[in-house]
Amino acid sequence: MKLEKKEFGRMLEEVLGRTSDVPFLSNWAYEIFLDRQQNMDTEVRELLLDLNHMEDGPEFEFTRGELSEIARKLQE
Repeated sequence: MKLEKKEFGRMLEEVLGRTSDVPFLSNWAYEIFLDRQQNMDTEVRELLLDLNHMEDGPEFEFTRGELSEIARKLQE
């Protein structure tokens, strides 16, 4: 089943309700990428890779507000 933008937006919103820990979110995104990389929306693929890189340094991190906004827009 293809990972669509709306579904990933809901997933992101749910995980943000539990944590905003950067290493956790980075690893969470990478696990989803590995699990579903062959069958996902291109925009979701790019976002997952961007989220994975948040752990590489503060210049790559999204704020909680930015992540919430991304989740909201994906669900539109």
